[in-house]
Amino acid sequence: MQIDPSALEQSAQRVGKAWIRWVWCLQLMAGLALLGLSYVLGAERYPLLLRGEVVQGQLLRYERLPPDQTQAERYRVYVAFIHDGRLYQFADWNLLRVRGGVAKQPTVIYDPVDPTLAMLDRGTWRNALPWLPPALVGVFLLLVGLRSGWKARSAECA
Repeated sequence: MQIDPSALEQSAQRVGKAWIRWVWCLQLMAGLALLGLSYVLGAERYPLLLRGEVVQGQLLRYERLPPDQTQAERYRVYVAFIHDGRLYQFADWNLLRVRGGVAKQPTVIYDPVDPTLAMLDRGTWRNALPWLPPALVGVFLLLVGLRSGWKARSAECA
């Protein structure tokens, strides 16, 4: 049985074109999934970065948490700050591997409307973790998917 190379090549081109024609759907779904993940991860912290106010806080304590699967120690930081003459306390969302590393009077970002929502100010890039990287990749995939979908639809109409 002899296989005709030109027929095989034509078949591969047809399959490749069909795959390329629909890969934009995968790009859109992956982009939307990453944007959804980013929303879940940053739903509390992103509004603080947009409209939050900054105040000096007071380090209260470190709480040692039970070891996780890697048997590593973890610590949760508790901080207090004053807003409108009232004392607010919160536990920072970011767990630490070592005790220490947070200043005695750390900078706190809080929501002036709801001061119970607060976080430690860790600097511009570290405040945006962990939600910014999946958001950027999600936006990129969404834009590429829309562009590819537009091109695929234009090619079908032509």
